[in-house]
Amino acid sequence: MSADRFEFYMLVLPLVGGSLGAILGGALSDRYSKTHGPGARLLVMAGGAALAAPFAFGLLLAPYPWCFVCMLGAYLFGETWSGAALAAVVDLVPGALSAVSLALLLAAKALLGGAGPMAVPYLAQLYSQDHTYSFNASNTPDATDAAPGVQTTVSVTQASSEGLQSALLWLYAGGMVLSVAVFYRGYQVLAQELQSGRHTPHFQAVMRQEGEEEEAETLKGADGREPDVLLIRQHLGGRGENEEQPLL
Repeated sequence: MSADRFEFYMLVLPLVGGSLGAILGGALSDRYSKTHGPGARLLVMAGGAALAAPFAFGLLLAPYPWCFVCMLGAYLFGETWSGAALAAVVDLVPGALSAVSLALLLAAKALLGGAGPMAVPYLAQLYSQDHTYSFNASNTPDATDAAPGVQTTVSVTQASSEGLQSALLWLYAGGMVLSVAVFYRGYQVLAQELQSGRHTPHFQAVMRQEGEEEEAETLKGADGREPDVLLIRQHLGGRGENEEQPLL
């Protein structure tokens, strides 16, 4: 494969696959969170990581050109978490803390993403299998000060790419597998919190607002006029006309 084609694949595939994956993850999480609650966003993240894990292994183990096909799949499914994670933070965190929470999420992403490349050389050194070759060579007057014709032993060490491949398997492909467990565990914890009634008032307000909007669409007349919001709230068993509960 030529260097130009290699550079083209390395530029286009992550750009296209990652962008589509982020949009796909956000769209799926928006769709299923309306019917299954905010935990659906974490399930979308776990499902995307589970689908990306085989492609991540194939990216590092499959021969050309299948390695680049696997690269597209790894980025397409592996980046679904990014859009869903941002939406999950907005859903579950009070509005007064949303900016700080999003900043912490992006900071954690940057720190973990930056630590990965720094760990590659250390892991590669642990798994590397260097080979040393020794052979006899005849000296020449231009190459050494020794007398011509004297045999000398030359040792050459050839580095293997197995160490780098093993390091990437642990960090990239193994990270995908670990992400499945982390995201699914987060879904279980969130489900327990919601069932126990310890979910945040912010989430209650968001779900109430979404319920009122869906009810408004259901009760909208044939002429397209908006129905009375107070009637919708009474229909949902909500607050009265004189009660006010601001959304955070």
